[in-house]
Amino acid sequence: MKNIQNVGSKKGLPDLKNTHKDTRFLAQMQTVFAEFAKKPQTMKEVEVRTGIDRASICWYVRDMRKSHTIARIAVGQCPITGYPTVGFYTTNPMLFPKPQPTLFDNIEQGGGK
Repeated sequence: MKNIQNVGSKKGLPDLKNTHKDTRFLAQMQTVFAEFAKKPQTMKEVEVRTGIDRASICWYVRDMRKSHTIARIAVGQCPITGYPTVGFYTTNPMLFPKPQPTLFDNIEQGGGK
């Protein structure tokens, strides 16, 4: 089972702690991470730009979502396939959406009675 730590490496990539013997997996994951850092884009766009199979990209995005190193920042039409509702992802933390306040935030800050 994949074990991605949320500590990050010097380049901002997820630190895999040498748990993967398959260096191809690590190289592909780093390529996908770097491609999503360039600009927000769909998985299909990353597939076309990198040549990495979209099914593999889907697994890498899943792992990065679990480690909070990628975020879906928009939903829109795919510029390649034209499909109307696809996610646009980024690994750039400056573009991550701000967390929405909840009903409990006011209570935790002493605003409740």
